[in-house]
Amino acid sequence: MVANADAHTHVTYATATTTVTTHCENRILPYSSESIFNLIADVESYPEFVPFWHHAKIWQRSGNVYYTDQEIGIGPVRERFQSKTVLLPFAEIQITCRQGVFGRLEVCWTFTPLPGDSCCVHCSLEGQTRSALLQHLFNAVFLDSIHCVAAAFEARANQRYGQHVSVTPGRRHRPKPFACVSRLERETKA
Repeated sequence: MVANADAHTHVTYATATTTVTTHCENRILPYSSESIFNLIADVESYPEFVPFWHHAKIWQRSGNVYYTDQEIGIGPVRERFQSKTVLLPFAEIQITCRQGVFGRLEVCWTFTPLPGDSCCVHCSLEGQTRSALLQHLFNAVFLDSIHCVAAAFEARANQRYGQHVSVTPGRRHRPKPFACVSRLERETKA
């Protein structure tokens, strides 16, 4: 059994002119850093398993940097955007976006090898939309869904690299990755 460090923090802070939201999530997975790095770096496969991702296509690649057209959405609400991804093989993935609904979106994944061919995965997200109204929607919907996205990556790792049993301290039941999608879609349609 692997103890799943499902620690996460969420902070919203305001400056004189903007509101920025940050979120961090940590998971310990029984897979190598290389395996999880490759899974997360494969952005074009996200629409197959990540909730809310409808499209992802790399349109330019240069060494360890690539640019991607993406579309995310819940129910009838869809948003297209482009992102830049910098790969630091098997250690870190940096994703930035400064267009579309996002004034700024920065996501950083780090991978720390642990004994027994497992790793600690840390994801930090910092987001700011172009308007206060969109920022409230971002805070209410997107950040609530990040737990479902993390669960989807874990489920994909289980599918790709073999099943495992994880125990999250303090939690007996973890929702199925796509159970969150249905709940969020119902809430946004209401």
